Parts: sequence; structure tokens; C-alpha cells
Amino acid sequence: MIDFIEMDLSHAKAVFELEQKCFSDPWTYDNICYEIEGNPFSTGWLMLEGKKIVGFAFLWILFERADIADIAIAPEERNNGYGMEFLKFLEMEAIQKGCELFSLEVKESNQTARHLYEKFGFIETNRSKKYYSDGQTAIYMSKPIGGI
Repeated sequence: MIDFIEMDLSHAKAVFELEQKCFSDPWTYDNICYEIEGNPFSTGWLMLEGKKIVGFAFLWILFERADIADIAIAPEERNNGYGMEFLKFLEMEAIQKGCELFSLEVKESNQTARHLYEKFGFIETNRSKKYYSDGQTAIYMSKPIGGI
């Protein structure tokens, strides 16, 4: 059974370790702590199967816009439908907060994630060349939510 719980600082180390497994340019431990305790627009969520963390996300609520600032599924848990379930959960959170637009950014080379986002209804809205530290292009994707 999948559960979603809001992060607190006690989860920061586990999230940081998963972040390092999932990304070639991971957020720092301090970035994660800031998102949990310092950023007033951010809410961190854990996806649990039993007591195991299978994924996490940081959702920024910025007035009528919800941005997925960071999202990851443990590498050994991918292709099990967790990504789609997490997106559904985050969209429901955004709807409950009155958001009308859902957005995110993804590396151009991350075809698996881009395919998932497109399947969920996101469309490419912009690009930023050499956005990431490794020189890759960021693809900005958005979708309307909340009855638009």
C-alpha cells in the first residue's frame, strides 16, 4: 500500500541519499533542509510503501501555480507505476490549494521522465539552453489543472 507523508527535517538524510542515487547533479543536503524548513512556498512529500521510501518530491505552491521543484523515484522501484501515482497525488494537492497551472523542468536527455510527464498531460512550454551544470538544456513543461 502506498502512503504519502509530509517531510520534516528527520527525513532530510534519507532524501539526500536518494537524491544522490537518482541525479548526476543532485541537490545538496543544505538545499534539501532549506526546502523542508526554510522555503515558505515548498512542501516536501515522501512516497512510502510500508516503511520504505520509494520516492520524494518538493512541490512549490506559488499563488495559482504549482511547480514540481524536485521529484525522484528510487532507481530499483522505477517502472512500477510509482511516478504516475506521485504525479496524481501532487496534482490533487495543487487542486486543493487552488492552483490552476502545474509545471516542472526536466533535462532534455531524460526521455523516460519526459515520456511520463507527457503521458500525464504536460506539454513543452519553453527551453533553456545550458541550464544545468553539465551543459544540458532544461525543458519546461506545464499543464492546466483545477478545471481549466
